[in-house]
Amino acid sequence: VKNRMNAQGRAPVYLRVFLQIGSKTYTTEQSTKIFIEPSKWDSSAQRIKGHSEYVKELNKKLFDLLARTEAVFDVLRKQKTTPNLKSLKDHLSGKVAYREQTSLREIYEMILERKAPGAKPRTLQTVRNRSAIVFDFIKYKYAQTDITLDGITLRFISDLKHYLLSQRKQKEGKVGVSANYAARILEELKSAMDFAQAHEYITRNPFAGFKIGRIQHREPVFISEEELLLLKSKTFPLHVQRRVDVYLFCCYTGLAYVDIFSLTKDNIVKGIDGKEWIHKNRTKTATFAPVPLMDQAKALLSKYKTDP
Repeated sequence: VKNRMNAQGRAPVYLRVFLQIGSKTYTTEQSTKIFIEPSKWDSSAQRIKGHSEYVKELNKKLFDLLARTEAVFDVLRKQKTTPNLKSLKDHLSGKVAYREQTSLREIYEMILERKAPGAKPRTLQTVRNRSAIVFDFIKYKYAQTDITLDGITLRFISDLKHYLLSQRKQKEGKVGVSANYAARILEELKSAMDFAQAHEYITRNPFAGFKIGRIQHREPVFISEEELLLLKSKTFPLHVQRRVDVYLFCCYTGLAYVDIFSLTKDNIVKGIDGKEWIHKNRTKTATFAPVPLMDQAKALLSKYKTDP
């Protein structure tokens, strides 16, 4: 900057940053603390002229500052929709400590990696499905695919809850998820933030001042014998009939769908009473639960005996 020359006739070299937001362009400057003779500056190459070791050292300093500026800008871009020049200048001047922030996606990846060895596939898929909805919100709200942990604030959580209940588009044109499902998604996010705090990625959990709300547990509705017989007597299209038969098999055996899904021929054994039994550990509790194979259940197994 020629109009700021010192007593020795040297001008300061400034880093000038331009930020365009829409049709407007904003500018800020940051001192490099380097002073040179104006004739030594190469404006086209944006470097100091010369090949001496001293000049090489100064040019390296300028290059490092430019690289650091780009790195800080990238971090700020991840934190907010639009980085602002004040934050950028505060980081470059040292007023705010610059450090690479861990992102929410990285935390979820760590959680899945640690859960994977002993967790069931459905458990891992549940985490993926619920976290995917959080990232849908981030894309909707901030027009980006990830966010750093310091961007997860009380305001972020409140906005996420509002999005889930009244803005998220569902199938068949419906808007908003149920209060129960929204609570489960928020609980999954809270677990991720608990993990981040426990592993010292954050010092304070933003959920500390937020109430998720109580999940309403519905009373189970049992099918009556009349309803069971009515369901069995009806004829459905093939793709629906398969689902109906699976449900009927659940009714006749007392097994959950996940247990039937993993059922094999090896699980059908002859008991001490000479009759066929299902010997299998329950998926949810991992406890052994032998089940007598009723005639109705046998009939369904026979029906799909040759089915791939």
